[in-house]
Amino acid sequence: MGEDGVVAEQECIHGFEPEFCDICTPRRAPEPVRPVRRTAPSAERAPRAPRPAPVRAQRLPTFDPSRHRVFHVVHRDTLAGILADGALRADATPPVDLSTPLIRELRATVPATADERVSDRVAFALSDQASWWRDLRDGALDRTRWSDAARAARHADFVVLVATLGGLGDVVVTDADAASAVARFARTPEEIARTLARVRAGAGALEGEALAAGPVPFESIVLVGVANEPARESVRELLAAHGRRDVRVALSPEWLLPEV
Repeated sequence: MGEDGVVAEQECIHGFEPEFCDICTPRRAPEPVRPVRRTAPSAERAPRAPRPAPVRAQRLPTFDPSRHRVFHVVHRDTLAGILADGALRADATPPVDLSTPLIRELRATVPATADERVSDRVAFALSDQASWWRDLRDGALDRTRWSDAARAARHADFVVLVATLGGLGDVVVTDADAASAVARFARTPEEIARTLARVRAGAGALEGEALAAGPVPFESIVLVGVANEPARESVRELLAAHGRRDVRVALSPEWLLPEV
């Protein structure tokens, strides 16, 4: 304490006031700042969209060529002879011949197999709207193809005999009119399946044919299509007279009437 009663401030040996001498009174090192662990903001996360269920390829039904329907058009008077014989025959002489001799001669020159001509087989259309059939029901105006009897027939005079390809047995399939120069013939099951696939895709359906080795038993016919109710009653009576009440007779004006 000094003489005046004032406490003398102590100085460090270095001449500094104690609080200012970094040697005599070293400053405390600042406490390390602990890093603050930052928590991710609690902002609501957008909900994850649910994962879509895996898309499984749908298995399409396998096409069975044997179930493809085929169509044979005859005059009702010809049906009586078919029922009496019990079969469709390529060499039969129908009472009402719809084709001209020229067409029959042409089909007799085209080979269907190594041993047969097209005319040796019973022809079925691959479509109920075959081009030749539409020509016939629209008036049979092509005189090189259709007979006078074809032009004289009424729509109700025609019947459509329906079978399945598998029900015909030995069959050759074409993708065009069998007598044309562009027709391709399918003879093996693999070739027939490929041809029918093209037909079902819209290529050749209206001209293609199924040529069955004859005779084709009438038991192969699964349906008879007619134009109107009187024709159905007449055909039913004809079938019953030959013991074939089991065959269904359907009204099929879309097959038999001309396009409007």
